[in-house]
Amino acid sequence: MDQTANLESRIGLLEKKKNKTFLLSDLFSSNGAKNTNHEIVLFEKIVRESKAKENKANNFVISGIFESINKNKEKINEDDKLSVITLLKEIGVAPSKINIKRTNRLRLTNQTNKP
Repeated sequence: MDQTANLESRIGLLEKKKNKTFLLSDLFSSNGAKNTNHEIVLFEKIVRESKAKENKANNFVISGIFESINKNKEKINEDDKLSVITLLKEIGVAPSKINIKRTNRLRLTNQTNKP
């Protein structure tokens, strides 16, 4: 357990530096001691979790936007992006340069399968 706390503190220090490149080797102790397989697996797991959090950091969900009447998938995506931009402008949080990478429609759930 003490090793885990030590690793988490080192990761915390590295995250504070805000380096764009995060190397697994940065987590290894500087005294040259070899890390165990358990530590290496733990490093890899922490790095994967950190990347997953980073990937989700800028996502948000909007509900209640009307669906496009277009049949073309590209036109539907463009209509969805336009709807999001319009909503952001209406609530006053739209930046001067809006970059929406993609939109996803969540499909309806089957109510009979819900508890």
